[in-house]
Amino acid sequence: MKEKQEKAARWKTFGIATLLWAGLAAAFSVLFPAEAAAPAGLAGVLRNCLVLPVAEELIFRGAALRLLQPLGKNAAIAGQAVLFAAMHGSWTAKAYALGMGLIFGWAADRAGSLLPGLVLHILNNGIVLADCLAERGIP
Repeated sequence: MKEKQEKAARWKTFGIATLLWAGLAAAFSVLFPAEAAAPAGLAGVLRNCLVLPVAEELIFRGAALRLLQPLGKNAAIAGQAVLFAAMHGSWTAKAYALGMGLIFGWAADRAGSLLPGLVLHILNNGIVLADCLAERGIP
């Protein structure tokens, strides 16, 4: 019974994180047009849509979130989000990454897993890539 409740709680966390992510992503796409250049070829797609999201989730929601736990749960979530944002380019990209870092950090803490943030991160990077390619006129 407890395992079933934990599984339900993880799915609920994933659902809430997904809604938060979608709302923030939609708001930013309306307010700020895409700035990033689309990567070249399959290697660029794999890098931006798989390698970077996995690495960033391991580093920020995995290592940094755990290392900052002595500061308290909320401080750890905020701290890893600020570090995550600092690694991104322009000020609008940093602001967007801060929001994503807060959502992904909250989801990782609440679910006890990197999976919700990882799935959303991969999805996010794929959508950003598709948007960049569409702006270039590349189908």
